[in-house]
Amino acid sequence: MNWKYLMPIIAILTVGSLYLMMDNADDSDAATGTYTDGNWTFDVYGTNATIVSNTATNITALNIPSTVSANGNTYTVTTVGMGGNSSSYAIVQNSQLASGCTLTIPSSVTTINRSAFYGCSGFTGNLVIPEGVTKIEQSAFRGCSGFNGTLTLPTGLTEIGYYGFSGCTGFTGSIVIPNTVRSIGQYAFSTDRGFTGSLSIPDSVTYLGQYAFNGCSGLNGTLTLGSGITSLDSYAFRETQFTGSLIIPDGIRAVGQETFMSCNKFTSLSLPNTLTSIGFSAFEGCTGFTGNLTIPESVTLIYDSAFEGCSGFTGNLTIPNSITRIYKDTFSRCSGFNGTLTLPSNLISIEDTAFYYCTGLTGTLTIPSSVTSIGYGAFNNCTGLTGTLTIPSSVTSIKQYAFYYCTGFTGDLNIPNGVTHISDNTFYGCRGFNGTLTLPSNLTSIGNNAFNNCNKFDGILTIPSSVTSIGSGAFSNCSGFDSLVNLSSATFGSTSLIMAGVKEVLNLGGTELNPGSYGLPSDCVVKTDLNADSYIAPASIKESHEKEGAVYTILALLPLFIILGALIVCANTIVRKND
Repeated sequence: MNWKYLMPIIAILTVGSLYLMMDNADDSDAATGTYTDGNWTFDVYGTNATIVSNTATNITALNIPSTVSANGNTYTVTTVGMGGNSSSYAIVQNSQLASGCTLTIPSSVTTINRSAFYGCSGFTGNLVIPEGVTKIEQSAFRGCSGFNGTLTLPTGLTEIGYYGFSGCTGFTGSIVIPNTVRSIGQYAFSTDRGFTGSLSIPDSVTYLGQYAFNGCSGLNGTLTLGSGITSLDSYAFRETQFTGSLIIPDGIRAVGQETFMSCNKFTSLSLPNTLTSIGFSAFEGCTGFTGNLTIPESVTLIYDSAFEGCSGFTGNLTIPNSITRIYKDTFSRCSGFNGTLTLPSNLISIEDTAFYYCTGLTGTLTIPSSVTSIGYGAFNNCTGLTGTLTIPSSVTSIKQYAFYYCTGFTGDLNIPNGVTHISDNTFYGCRGFNGTLTLPSNLTSIGNNAFNNCNKFDGILTIPSSVTSIGSGAFSNCSGFDSLVNLSSATFGSTSLIMAGVKEVLNLGGTELNPGSYGLPSDCVVKTDLNADSYIAPASIKESHEKEGAVYTILALLPLFIILGALIVCANTIVRKND
């Protein structure tokens, strides 16, 4: 026999035997049989039993036994439920319960398995979880909406699984979380709107899942968060009615999406220095917050709508320098701020409607020199901002409605040269500007109503030669301008130039302008050349056109110079040949 080939076979058989031994050893907890005792069906594990089902009907009181018997042996009931992910795994179906049925769980029980009572909405009264239970598994009491008394959790409990009590809408009284609980799973108490009073999350809790208390709208006392949590997951307390101060404890690094959305009864907010991110709509609609909002320097991300509609905040709004982007609707409709706005020095972009309807903000708006874009409606209706608006040269994009009805700005408005398009309604209704308007030299288009109703601009409006289109109403009701210089060949909208104050137009572009056209006053004077007595042409325009004229003259004479040069060369050649 060739042992070289036999040895690997022996090794495989040996490993297989060891695996089977280990597998059998691991199955020491496997059921040794399934038995019945009256209406109860149970699995046996050594000397313990797991209640699997009950076959009775019209049950008025479901009293789970502490022991069951079979074949002359008695077993202690330690577990309820066979485990599973749907109501079909419940030990009874709701149709088996009579009206007003109560539930009693014996002190021998240590584990309530997944879906043990899932969908048993017929239970009423109180629910007392025995002291020996350390873990309530996923969906154990999910949808038990008929309980209309109190819930008592055991002092030794360590874990409440996903959907553990979700949809138990009838519970009353307060929720007392034992200080031994380490984990509260996703949706654990979601939509349990009958609970009232205060809620304290003990320091022992290190995990609080998404939607854990979402929709517990009856909770109307204070909320105390323990020190063991490092993250508040999304939707955890959405639409609760807690009152008093909301203090996010030290150690919390993130507040998730919609965590406190529509919790409109809180009166103040305190954020820790450990916080690094605030999620989408985290505090949206928390209208009860009052006083100042202090955002720690540790925060690097504040996502869309984080504080949208928090209209009760007052005072100044200072956004820390650690923030580089202000996302969409972050402070939209925070109309209560009545101090100044300080933007971070390293800010890159201000996104759509970031400060929409922050009508109470006052003082000068300083946009940092690092900003490259200002989004749609970013400062729409920020009517309290005053002083000169300085848009830095770094800005290349200003979207629609960005400064719509910002009526408090005064002085000149200079659009930086990096901007090539002024969008629709960008400065509509900014009627406080009372200086000159300077458009960028590289501008290609001006949108509909871009400066409509900016009626205090004065002096000369110069449209650069690079402009190719001007939308309807672009300068409608800009009655303060007294002169217009058009260097462009733009396509004008029918009401682009309703400027009642314009007396004289210097049109050096390719589009024909006449009194009354495109909204111009019918009594204005239109000129098409740079006369010495033309009082409306700025020196820079005259100088530019004089240079352009000189260049055009040279270009026009260039062919003649070339011909003369050629004739001279030919003449010289003939003379040399004759010589």
